[in-house]
Amino acid sequence: MGGDILGRVDLFYRSARLAIEYDGGTHRDSLIEDNRRQNGLLSAGFRLLRFTGPDVLRAPASVVTQVRAALSVTCVL
Repeated sequence: MGGDILGRVDLFYRSARLAIEYDGGTHRDSLIEDNRRQNGLLSAGFRLLRFTGPDVLRAPASVVTQVRAALSVTCVL
């Protein structure tokens, strides 16, 4: 998409075309908007990782591993 704004994500690596979202307690209240943003990002060729509080608090090493793996993949579009 030629410069269109798809939404605001929690963390974004432009060169890797990777968006990262943290789904906290308010996620249930914004599910519709979150799903639309996610669909727009995926349709535009971005990759997306989603994490929850338990992911970050109970398994932070797993979160880091997944982000590093996503960043190390060359995305060909």
